[in-house]
Amino acid sequence: MMPNWIRWLVAIILALLLLLCFFGVFGKMGGTASLKAPTLLAVSGTPVVGQPFGLAGTGSPNSTVGLYVAGAEIGRAPVNANGEWTFPGANFASVGTQTVEVKALNADGIAATGVGSALTNVNVVAGSSNAAFLYPNENETLDAQDFILEGTGKAGENLEMFRNGTSVGTVTVDANGKWSYPVSGADTKPGEYTYELRNAGGALATRKIVVKAGQTTASNAKCPCKFRISSFTNGKVPTPNANVILYKNGAEIARGTAPYLFTQLDAGEYTYTVEAAGYKSQTNLKAVAPKNKNIPVYLAPQK
Repeated sequence: MMPNWIRWLVAIILALLLLLCFFGVFGKMGGTASLKAPTLLAVSGTPVVGQPFGLAGTGSPNSTVGLYVAGAEIGRAPVNANGEWTFPGANFASVGTQTVEVKALNADGIAATGVGSALTNVNVVAGSSNAAFLYPNENETLDAQDFILEGTGKAGENLEMFRNGTSVGTVTVDANGKWSYPVSGADTKPGEYTYELRNAGGALATRKIVVKAGQTTASNAKCPCKFRISSFTNGKVPTPNANVILYKNGAEIARGTAPYLFTQLDAGEYTYTVEAAGYKSQTNLKAVAPKNKNIPVYLAPQK
């Protein structure tokens, strides 16, 4: 026979376990039941694609709300003791009407069931940009060799480059409002190409060029000519503060900061050096006018 004191002990343990289960389950239910549907305050201003936009509303004090655009969560915001929340970092990826939804989250960070949500539509517009092409000129004909696209834009702006409708990379406008994009290898095959700059809001600027087979030789030169020499590192990133020195017959004739356009050049062979602090210099490079026109030079960082 089991002693009575053991029976009592087992009964007490079972009772405690039942109480823990009861309060655990119903405590969670009570937490969800105590949540109220959040609200979204009227949106003031016009959101711009790719730029943070502030949202605000109300909810259950000391809880958390989740924010969603087109069904995808974009962030969470804590509700203060007064039942107010703010979210400064809403970011819209495309223009047009976007649906913003705010939901109450339970203690596990999951959208609470049985609690309503708030919806609102906002009209997202494209941001302003002064992005433009400077070189080559519209409908300019280039030889089938490496060349460089150059232009201007808003400092710090990231732009996507397209060639004949296909994305080929991105450019970042530097602090001086300039950008450059080297084109090389298979991308210089003869043909007609339309390059296009876009931000998240759509097309900003286009430039049509024609690349022809063969290269111009000094025998049929039409000079005075020009070289445009640019410098890059790590692929398509412009080398900061790179200097270009141009020589003819061993004598320096001009220098400038890359990208630099040397003009009023006679036909013939030249040499040049590209150097920048913290990078390995490229020296005694050769170029022929008017055969070479747009020259990218790649510098490797010093170790």
